[in-house]
Amino acid sequence: VQIETLATRLTALETRLTANPAELPPVAMVINELKQAGLTPVEIADELNQRGYRTNRGTLYMPAYVRKIIGG
Repeated sequence: VQIETLATRLTALETRLTANPAELPPVAMVINELKQAGLTPVEIADELNQRGYRTNRGTLYMPAYVRKIIGG
């Protein structure tokens, strides 16, 4: 169990290190671009997470949160 916890922590740390939030475009701009490209809230959330974006609380983006942002 401890090994899984350590692996999970290392994965989270690697994710945080790969994306420098100061260098990322504003999330609202990216969401708008992805929405205009025809992506669904599920696809937008996945794309944001893959690009290293995190919510203000440091968590992954969820489709429900994306829907709330885009008003749909």
